[in-house]
Amino acid sequence: MRIASVLLGLIKNVDRFHPDVKDIAESIRSDIRNPWAHCDFTQWNTTRYLQSFSLMENLIQNVSLSTFDEKQTLDQLVLWKSNGNINAV
Repeated sequence: MRIASVLLGLIKNVDRFHPDVKDIAESIRSDIRNPWAHCDFTQWNTTRYLQSFSLMENLIQNVSLSTFDEKQTLDQLVLWKSNGNINAV
């Protein structure tokens, strides 16, 4: 998780990224990454889980990846979303 925190911090602090992307990165860091690092499972319901993946998809779609890399990353995220949802039930 340290890598995720560092990458989100870089996105937030590097001028190259659009302010909207910086806001998304900060939301992921404060609303997903930090709470998950100190996880209280009673706070993670289906709605929060799905909103978290939606926010991560939004970031991936807005960081100017190549079409191939964006699709590959989104496909991987869909697998994590599906497998995580199955394992949580």
